[in-house]
Amino acid sequence: MTYRYYLIITIALATAAHAHSWIDTLVVATPSGNVYGHPRYIRNYNPAQCDTLYGVMEWGAQEGQRGEILAVAPFDDGICSEANETPISKGRGGLNIPCHSAFTIPWDVQSGSIYTVYWIWDYLDAKHIEIYTSCTDIDIIGKGPEGVL
Repeated sequence: MTYRYYLIITIALATAAHAHSWIDTLVVATPSGNVYGHPRYIRNYNPAQCDTLYGVMEWGAQEGQRGEILAVAPFDDGICSEANETPISKGRGGLNIPCHSAFTIPWDVQSGSIYTVYWIWDYLDAKHIEIYTSCTDIDIIGKGPEGVL
């Protein structure tokens, strides 16, 4: 008998805090307590050479977009830290611990397709423009009744 296992794939990302989770005066600078915005994972249904960063950032806010927001996470996951003498770092053990976030590949993805995902993190403050990005293409090699391969 042959067994096949199909997985629901969750992709995780770890990023260094780089002072963005432990500078006390900045962490409480907004009502939400998060001056640094929220990293987003965005799926692109049909990647094109003419795609721009700002165009991709608008997806989910308008109809007819070529992508969707897969997940939104706070930059500071409440665990990440850099080893230093600040109260936040000491409260988190004074260790270098990366920040974590994740997204799940949806069930509707097609076998044999390339699944393009952008990670975009931008500040909430319109006066301060600072954006970090990364992207990846994921080859979807199969799909079964229980998930994606």
